[in-house]
Amino acid sequence: IPIAFASAMAAAIIPTIAQLVAIKDLKSSKEKIHQAVKTIMIISIPSAVGLGVLAKPVIQLLFPTEAGLEVAGYSLMALAISVVFYALSTLSSSILQGIGKVNAPIINAVLALIIQTVTLVPMLFLTEWNVYALAIASTVYSGAMCILNQISVRKALGYKQEIVGTFILPTLAAVCMGVGAWAVYAGMYFLTKSNVISLIPSILIAVVIYFVLLILFKGINEEELKAMPKGYMLVRLAKKCRLM
Repeated sequence: IPIAFASAMAAAIIPTIAQLVAIKDLKSSKEKIHQAVKTIMIISIPSAVGLGVLAKPVIQLLFPTEAGLEVAGYSLMALAISVVFYALSTLSSSILQGIGKVNAPIINAVLALIIQTVTLVPMLFLTEWNVYALAIASTVYSGAMCILNQISVRKALGYKQEIVGTFILPTLAAVCMGVGAWAVYAGMYFLTKSNVISLIPSILIAVVIYFVLLILFKGINEEELKAMPKGYMLVRLAKKCRLM
């Protein structure tokens, strides 16, 4: 879902960024990129944390069987962080294409594939990680692609991503959310012994925890919240709850 959201946002901002770069309005183009990156991180970071913390319950919900549950759960944990990397690399690839650097994402993908291969082969031959090695290698690929694309964007536009508000504060709120989600799930599972009954409320409560903490930590302001889908409704809700 966050990767699909990144793809949709990328398609929406490409014409704007291309137009701004064409008229050499680099300041406005950088502001658009910053807004897009922050919006995607606010969504993908908690998604990654949630998948990591609730990996086994999610797998069990989708595939209600005990066969392979542990392996699938740990594999999903290993892949969870790739949600952030793939979302960001999807956006940055579209940005590069929008400003005329159409070959850069292809070159970066080849380099990332080489890095993935160099990482994967020793793990397959020298360890007994098996499927976990594949999950780790996939995460390495997405991370390498993300970093290489960001370097290309920086070289092309002189763009430097703001770190604290875009990455650190959402991550802090997401980690607290993850702790709360797991506590709710574990508590309800202890009482009900039902995965579905325990998982759904934990996800809903996690959303509330993240929303509240992100605002309290100053990870998002009113204007940024309004720019998000259903932003005006979220602002009204935040003000009604005296969070803003």
